[in-house]
Order: sequence, then C-alpha cells, then structure tokens
Amino acid sequence: MKRQIYDEKTGLTYELKGEQYYPLLKAPKMDMEAIGVWGYHRFRYLYEFKRAILTGMQMAGTLEAHLIETNRHAEEMYSQLVRQYAANEGVTEELKRRDQMAWTGAINNIRERVTEVVINELICI
Repeated sequence: MKRQIYDEKTGLTYELKGEQYYPLLKAPKMDMEAIGVWGYHRFRYLYEFKRAILTGMQMAGTLEAHLIETNRHAEEMYSQLVRQYAANEGVTEELKRRDQMAWTGAINNIRERVTEVVINELICI
C-alpha cells in the first residue's frame, strides 16, 4: 500500500496510518502583521471562550478575513474615541506645550480607558 495517495475528486492528499488513510489537513498560515493587535486580541478571545466559533471559521476559511476586518474596525473606533475623549477633557496641544507631564498623564489615561471600551464593545462579543 502506498504511504500517501492523492484524490483528484476531493483535492486532498491522504496518508496511511495503520490500515486506514487519513486526510492531511492543515490550516492555512495566517499573516499576523495583517491581523494586527486588535485582530490578535479577538483571536485569543475566540480561542479561550468561543472555541466552536473559532473552529467553524477556520474550517470555512473565513477566520483571517474576520480578524483583519475586526482589526480595521477596532483601529477606527480607537482613534475616534481617543480624539473625542481628549476634546471633551480639554487635553489639547496647548496643554502639551504648557505642561508635558500633565498632558502625558491625561492622554495615557484616555488611551487606557478607550482600550477597555474597544475590548468590551468590539473584541469580546
């Protein structure tokens, strides 16, 4: 018996293990740079808490596109919210020029709060 066979009908290669052939299935490699930070957060959430959804997306081949789209939406939401929070709280370029330490503290606080909002509203759903 051959160690590996290729089935043209299914387009799969099968490997002999014992007395039975098993398909050689490999998930395609994901481009982690294209997925981005927020896409990776979404992947970790799905991996830890929604394994069935993750597996279904992997099998359908839609996982990478979903992660890239989630990253794009999250980046837009993050940027917009940081600008809005900064404007509402008076964190301006004038404050940055006048008191850099106060500006740094305020903008870091805003970024942390916005990160929590994005994670709760977009990533962990």
